[in-house]
Amino acid sequence: MPRVSRTFPSLFSWLFSIRARIAALVAGSLVLGLGLSHLASTALLVEDKVSYLYDHNFANVSELATVLDSQAERVAILSAVAGRLEPALGEDLFREKLLAAGTQSVAYFRFEKDGKPRIIRSLGENPGELASQLSRQGWNAQRLGGGKPLLGNLVDGRLPLAASTADSTGALAFFLAWYKPALEPVHGLDREFHLILTDPLGQAVHFQSASASGPRPEGAEAEAVVRDLWRSEFGSGVRERTIGGREFILGHRKLASDRLLLVRLVPKELAYSAIAVLKWRSLLLGGSVFSLSLGLTLLLVRRLTRGIRELWLATGRVSEGDFTVRVPETRVAGDELGALASAFNLMAGRIRELLRETAQKARMEKELETAQYVQNHFFPAVEFAHPGLSLAGRGLPATECAGDWWNYARLGETVLVAIGDVLGHGVSAALVTASVHSAYSIFVEEQRRSGVMPEFEQLPLGELVRKLNSAVLAAAGSDSSMSLFVGLIDLRTGDFRAMNHGHCAPVLFAPGGDGYSILEPDGDALLGLPGFEPGKEVRKRLEPGEALLLYTDGLFEPRARDHQRLSKRLLLERVRDRVAVPGTRGAEAVATLSALVESHWGSAPGDRLDDITFLVAVRSSRSASGEGKAGA
Repeated sequence: MPRVSRTFPSLFSWLFSIRARIAALVAGSLVLGLGLSHLASTALLVEDKVSYLYDHNFANVSELATVLDSQAERVAILSAVAGRLEPALGEDLFREKLLAAGTQSVAYFRFEKDGKPRIIRSLGENPGELASQLSRQGWNAQRLGGGKPLLGNLVDGRLPLAASTADSTGALAFFLAWYKPALEPVHGLDREFHLILTDPLGQAVHFQSASASGPRPEGAEAEAVVRDLWRSEFGSGVRERTIGGREFILGHRKLASDRLLLVRLVPKELAYSAIAVLKWRSLLLGGSVFSLSLGLTLLLVRRLTRGIRELWLATGRVSEGDFTVRVPETRVAGDELGALASAFNLMAGRIRELLRETAQKARMEKELETAQYVQNHFFPAVEFAHPGLSLAGRGLPATECAGDWWNYARLGETVLVAIGDVLGHGVSAALVTASVHSAYSIFVEEQRRSGVMPEFEQLPLGELVRKLNSAVLAAAGSDSSMSLFVGLIDLRTGDFRAMNHGHCAPVLFAPGGDGYSILEPDGDALLGLPGFEPGKEVRKRLEPGEALLLYTDGLFEPRARDHQRLSKRLLLERVRDRVAVPGTRGAEAVATLSALVESHWGSAPGDRLDDITFLVAVRSSRSASGEGKAGA
């Protein structure tokens, strides 16, 4: 009794196991399939054979129609080419190519003012009666000038084909080619068939018939069927028709010219001759498939389910945190379970690596956030506000860290302004800007600690440029470079001293919106290059109401998604209109500029290909003294 109680649960478990389910599914599917095949064998075999005749007949029609269309296209192309050649070359092309394509003659002509054709050249036999043939086909200069070759009705075993071309001088001409269509016998595998080539009137221009045991499909019934095919909206197809008391499978196709229709008829009774043989073959094939499939199922089901079970157990261990588990792999090509086992082992090995990479990525993102926070302190936090001058700017990085940099500092009654653009962007460029910012800050502190604040003319711009060049070399050696524009503005007089080292030329806006001009478009050498020396100074006086725009080249880079650039004319006009308003401050002009830039580029850093930085300095229309906030 205990033994029986142990056996019953084991048997019950096996009956509901995946092995038993697969075996039952395969055996049941095969039995059901063979039973339905046996019940419907006769109908299916007849339908299959008829379908074969349909396909075979249509394939033969399509093959011959393709040959005829290809021949017509070849004749048209060669005739047009021969007309453009010199007479001797045209004769050679006719003998070597057109004769082989079945062309007997080609006539080249033009239409006179009265509409009559005039032959200007002919190849091969004289086609003769050109005007009557064109009139018979209904062709004139307007129809032939459409560019598409026109194919006429079969005349004496030849087809006329006409189209426009050009003569050897390039002048417009027309040609009429006569050629024999390639109507070679196409018997295929059918013991009996009938081939008819008809014109649009339903008249048979060619008839071909294989040896037939029954009556040929001729007479009024056959002509009525052909006329129905011409009126059909389908240019090709297969259908059944009864002609002379016999059922035919009829395949038809119009040629590309729509001037000829090819019809092929095969008696339907040919489909029944092989039914008996096909029935026995189907039964034999079905029995073989059942035996082979069931045997293979029994052989493979154990191996299949064993691999699935191993994967199931291994998955449970992975869910518990054991990433060292592995399942046996097979190296047989095409084995899905073996590929699944390999993928599982690879997955288990990659999970721990991905967890480690995720932690490392999070740490790097945190470090980038810290670097971005630090770099933001390189830029002024507030605008420079003074009764005689207002100055503000903005930087838009292309990535988390930027290679653009700008700053200002007040030194007594002078404002120092600097803007630079390191080659490239990202972390490497940001390290260079950090070095440059440090050198700039040290220079400003040195000037402030000197005891007596230097006057406008005494501040050494060349010394500052040398220090910043040394900072670029110290940070990146000769592997990087930086464009730089530095300037000094006298708060009392508006005098302006500047140096431009490879940076974008500043734009000066006249007071009252009277236009703008470009200052010093050609700058000196970039910082960080061998043999660097400070360049020349540019002097200018900012008149009351004038505004100065400084920017980096990223402002006019093309967008990646559509290669569209920000309109420089539109941008400068917007800034001009803004600073033309009396009392406008630099921050207001920068806000106008920022709105235009963000509408073009978007606000996310990933939308931009390069860092974008710009600043606007506006000299007030009234001169006064006051205190401004320094950015460094």
